[in-house]
Amino acid sequence: MSPTILTDRLILRPFRQDDIVSLCTHLNNYKISSLLTVVPFPYNRSDAEEWISLNQTADPNDMLNWAIEYEGALVGTVGAVDLRGETNFGYWLSEQCWGRGFTSEAVRSALEYLFELKGMIALRSGVFKENVASQRILAKFGFQQIADTFAYSGARGARKIPYLRVELTKRNYYLNRGSVLGTNDHCAF
Repeated sequence: MSPTILTDRLILRPFRQDDIVSLCTHLNNYKISSLLTVVPFPYNRSDAEEWISLNQTADPNDMLNWAIEYEGALVGTVGAVDLRGETNFGYWLSEQCWGRGFTSEAVRSALEYLFELKGMIALRSGVFKENVASQRILAKFGFQQIADTFAYSGARGARKIPYLRVELTKRNYYLNRGSVLGTNDHCAF
């Protein structure tokens, strides 16, 4: 399971069974699920149960996903899979929390953990071209485009959608780290 990380406003923690309702509520929002590759729409209870079970039984040397908690409620996810291979990093945040800096705060803390404590060399991610807000977040942390391609969205069916693959190397992480860490930012592992 993922370790708990405390930030100024958030708790990044392992998934629990009582997250099922929140996962269903947030991921049944097409504005969120349509911007993710593997999340179906509609998102139902069995999808949430499968996600929680996967995370509770995962080898933390291969997969680390955190529930993002704010004021006692799950509001999103951040994490990485395939830590022994071509690691893929991703996140989502509930619509009511958009524009409050929560995504950057969670991403910053997860990247810090992955690079500093897990010793990652590089992380890959991806974003649908229409998701300009997520492109800005990834660029802010130093992710650089490596491919202009297409990907499927589980919520949108079998359509190929324009997609950008990006990568953040440990070197670029450290080069950009100072510019994205504010004076009030901290996290505790």
